[in-house]
This record gives sequence, structure tokens and C-alpha cells, in this order.
Amino acid sequence: MNEFNPQLGFHSYYVYIITNKYRSTFYIGMTNNLKQRMFQHKENLELGNKTFAAKYNLQF
Repeated sequence: MNEFNPQLGFHSYYVYIITNKYRSTFYIGMTNNLKQRMFQHKENLELGNKTFAAKYNLQF
């Protein structure tokens, strides 16, 4: 999705879906920096933080 802001120009957003091994749980997210957001999800899994992705062991 592109959104036009006259002062800043266009912005790009990404909708992404991550799931667990058995595809029984899904997480749907939206971000403007997909690489950074995937890194954050992976980091939370490795650190064992209490996030939705960590709780359900979501893969990407």
C-alpha cells in the first residue's frame, strides 16, 4: 500500500503473515520496514520474550 504525504512523498507498507510449524496459528502484521520487523520477531524468539510470536513458536 502506498500512501502519499505531500511533505514527505510516498510511504510503502507491508502486510506479512507468520505461522507455526503446523500452520495452526497465524500472526498478521503490518510494517513499513519488513527487514527490521522480521529481525525483531526472530530476536524475541531467541531471547524467549513473552510475545505472541514466541508463545506460539511462530516461524518465518
